[in-house]
Amino acid sequence: LGPTRAKRMDPLASALASGVSFALHNDAPVTPLNPLFTLWVASKRQTRDGHILGPQERISVSRALRGYTIDAAYQG
Repeated sequence: LGPTRAKRMDPLASALASGVSFALHNDAPVTPLNPLFTLWVASKRQTRDGHILGPQERISVSRALRGYTIDAAYQG
């Protein structure tokens, strides 16, 4: 992907600013089921190496929780 495109992966803050709803989820069995890690990633956007990937696309923990629960149920 390269660093420029990687920063735009999963642009959750941009989606919110545009009024687009989203659902957060895991792609089991490709990735392990770990809802708390998914919420952490959406709010921190930190790589394994400790780099912040697209900090402008971070969302709050409460908004991530909503994306994993009520908004995901609505879209399902």
